[in-house]
Amino acid sequence: MYPPPRSVAVLIATLLHRTGKKRARITGKTLRYISGRTTIRDAFKSEVRNWLDEFGVVMVSLEQRGGFALVARSALEGAPPVLARSHIVDEIRQLARDRIADEHRRTIEERLFEEIGIEPPVDEE
Repeated sequence: MYPPPRSVAVLIATLLHRTGKKRARITGKTLRYISGRTTIRDAFKSEVRNWLDEFGVVMVSLEQRGGFALVARSALEGAPPVLARSHIVDEIRQLARDRIADEHRRTIEERLFEEIGIEPPVDEE
């Protein structure tokens, strides 16, 4: 019988704690080993993430390298705040206009996607 998501989350949180680090990365293979599973389904990952959140650990899938980033929430408590009015006020105003045309909105979004270095999602129309 496979351990439930809560047990897997406790093991992952313990793993991070015992390293003495605030952030780490685990591979998909490690998650399969800890969980005793050969296949990890999205629903299982979601449940493990939810339990980890309860235990003060954030788990994020890493698209490029694969695996998962683990970050102790306490490491984020001291992060400096960022203010929208200092960095994206013009874009907020542009996108908040009542009658902004979809084409203009997409142009603004495409420019922002390019700036942050990600591919825009495909619109489902």
